[in-house]
Amino acid sequence: MAAAQRLNIQTPETITLYRANDFRNTAIPNITAADFYGVDYNKYFALTVDDTRPYQKRMGNQKYVYTWVSTEPLRLVNMFDLETRNRFHAEANLIVKNAYDTAFPVREGKVFRYSDGDTVPMDNLCLADICSKGYDGYIISEQRGFHPEVGICRESLRKLRLQVEPVKGSEKPKERPEPSTQSRINSKIGPGKTLKFRKRKFRKSRKNLRK
Repeated sequence: MAAAQRLNIQTPETITLYRANDFRNTAIPNITAADFYGVDYNKYFALTVDDTRPYQKRMGNQKYVYTWVSTEPLRLVNMFDLETRNRFHAEANLIVKNAYDTAFPVREGKVFRYSDGDTVPMDNLCLADICSKGYDGYIISEQRGFHPEVGICRESLRKLRLQVEPVKGSEKPKERPEPSTQSRINSKIGPGKTLKFRKRKFRKSRKNLRK
């Protein structure tokens, strides 16, 4: 009988994760990720603030970066381990096998990570399959331009807690003073036209008064 393929499972006592968002939520200090994001979907996190920048640039409006810290050990599948990846691939149905082949392709005996806007459904299928087997998610290291990544199962989001105030991945919106009436007009039709318009209108009103 062939020996069973080993699984490479990492169980960090604590791990710090980062995720970019287009909104700021400070209503509940130390809120869990489950309460913050809801538990309808699995979520993906980066291991450094800098690794969230590509998503801010791609999404356009994702301004804030939140720091999440695990409150208990997580069982994370190392998807860059070839034997581990192949084990999950072998036990999957045809649809999920195709997802693994897309999101975690194997070339020359090495596992790679591929993801873009069109492959997100494949990413979700892979993570859902891992979650269905009782793990908290997966982890990968940096490889050929793809940043380190951690996928967390929706049921395990309760194990992450907001650590600090959101930090900036891009410029934080600045508070601006209330513009004057003249400034608002200038922003629409230009300062030159505004001054000229106001003078003509004022002279006209004086003529009307004489009549």
